[in-house]
Amino acid sequence: MLLTVFKLRSFHVTLFHVALFFMVLVGLHSFSTRSLGMDEALGLGPDEYFKIDINNIGYENLELIKSDADIRWWIEADGILLVLAPTRTAGRLNRVFDVDRLNISVHEDRLYLMQNFHQKELERLSIDVLVTAGRMALVQTKEDGPPRFMGGTSLYVRPQQRILQFQPNMVFARQAVNDLPGSPVEFSSEISDVVNAVDGNRWFTDVKMLTTMNRDAYGEGILKVRDWLEGQFSKILGGLGVQVRHAEFPLGEAKGFNVIARVDGSIRPDEIYIVGAHYDATSEDVAAGTPGAEDNASGTAGLLEMARAISKHRPKATLIFVAFSAEEAGLEGSYAYVKQLISSGERDKVKGVIVMDMIGYSATDNLACLLETSKSNTPIVNILSAAAKEYAKCRVVTTFNYFGSDHVPFIDNKFPALLTIDNDWSRYPNYHTTRDTPEYLKIPMAREMLRMNTATIAQWILN
Repeated sequence: MLLTVFKLRSFHVTLFHVALFFMVLVGLHSFSTRSLGMDEALGLGPDEYFKIDINNIGYENLELIKSDADIRWWIEADGILLVLAPTRTAGRLNRVFDVDRLNISVHEDRLYLMQNFHQKELERLSIDVLVTAGRMALVQTKEDGPPRFMGGTSLYVRPQQRILQFQPNMVFARQAVNDLPGSPVEFSSEISDVVNAVDGNRWFTDVKMLTTMNRDAYGEGILKVRDWLEGQFSKILGGLGVQVRHAEFPLGEAKGFNVIARVDGSIRPDEIYIVGAHYDATSEDVAAGTPGAEDNASGTAGLLEMARAISKHRPKATLIFVAFSAEEAGLEGSYAYVKQLISSGERDKVKGVIVMDMIGYSATDNLACLLETSKSNTPIVNILSAAAKEYAKCRVVTTFNYFGSDHVPFIDNKFPALLTIDNDWSRYPNYHTTRDTPEYLKIPMAREMLRMNTATIAQWILN
């Protein structure tokens, strides 16, 4: 009995020392993980930025990567998934997916989201650009504080731009092929005839005409553009009984003018669909000229070309084409038009709005159109994606981070609206300059976007 007690006591002492030993180990491990980082202590390596190629991998594979427990955060950007992850985790993923390390030191406290900044604007800042897509850029400043120009000068942020604190796990833009399939869309047989009437060369002729006129929203030249557009809509849609007018709105000490062409529906006149684009333009020297071929003669000419394609078909629902002025002045024209819609009591009658801004440029032959709206407008994304698949030769990229163009006043006021814009807009080298002239545009880019938009509008108004 005594021997048994002694052995037990000896055993208890042994357990105490073992427990003490492990407590010391835990303390040392805790210290090492605090000093070196948990991943390095566990042999995973330091956290670094990596780009994973997710081009056409599909929704399930994309979600599989995102759910990896070792990935700290991710940003989905078209065909790229930017991640912060341990080195060994990236190496493991690289066995299945193409993974590239960014040669940029990690400073998460210096990360910012920049929305609606052109590539040439980003190049002038003291930042590293980690990834861009969907009119969003994730950047890391090279010193503490928000993005600044090289040399330390503060950055002027235009009304259509904003800088936000970093938010992890965001979708900047998603390829349609990497999304869940939407509800099937049955297009009527009449749609093909309408879509095939879209003529890219005719669109380009209108672009060239628009670039010959000074379209500064504050200048007298804008009146000539206004009158020309009214004449074009009257000529194109005259056979459908179009009502063409301009609506005046205050623009500082000047006046702005929206051009509105309305064709009432033959069966459902209280069901309204709207196609819009801004016809004003800007440059670094508005007195010298504002050709604005890409921004936004391309979208304005698109209005006229869509009107021509539809002109031989009597719409069952009401169709309105609107050429907005003063977009470059802060969306003044579209805000004025939305205000008028609400005050007229037609807000609930509007069932769909498509806005076109910068639809004529692509940096490569891989044509891609960006659909930008809010998550509440997913049904519009669905039909446009289906229209692109059926009638257009361009891949579709979507983003729900809407900002900075004439779709904003509509969405902010609960209208079902969406922006269509070429996916390479930020790479267009002549943005907001007197060099934004027609020869830099690509007719196929505009043609395919117009086929997609025309198919969608025709589906809405002809069925």
